[in-house]
Amino acid sequence: PQDTWLFPAEGAISDNQGELPCFEDAIADTHGKSCGERLRIAAAVCDEFRQELLREVGLTSSAGISTSKLFAKMVSSWKKPAKQTVFWPNESSLKALLPEQLPIQRIPGIGFASTRKCNDLGILTIGQLAEACAEPGAKAILNRSLGDKTVSAM
Repeated sequence: PQDTWLFPAEGAISDNQGELPCFEDAIADTHGKSCGERLRIAAAVCDEFRQELLREVGLTSSAGISTSKLFAKMVSSWKKPAKQTVFWPNESSLKALLPEQLPIQRIPGIGFASTRKCNDLGILTIGQLAEACAEPGAKAILNRSLGDKTVSAM
């Protein structure tokens, strides 16, 4: 689709510009579509919806497409206005989207109360949160303070 960008690469991707990078060809759903193929289909559907919205209502829109709602939301405003971004989660793109020094309150869904509880535990940044989640003892403290569901979302 036109006006579709791959985060964090520079440049548009379209059907004639090659495939989305594939970190693991073995990832497939029950219909035999690879993750890259599913993201390409989602980008095409999203582009069609955005174009119809523009034609019918006269509103431009931006969109994020990824393997999760959280990632899609985080990249949806990357190429505003009136464009969409595909986020392919791998180590380098995750580091670009969530740099270690980024404050934890910048993660969608992490509100004031969760931020305050994390700050009380000395966790101010994404990097500190990742370290805490990697340590079983620290993760247990996070689970008790914030709840399993919130920590899993982080």
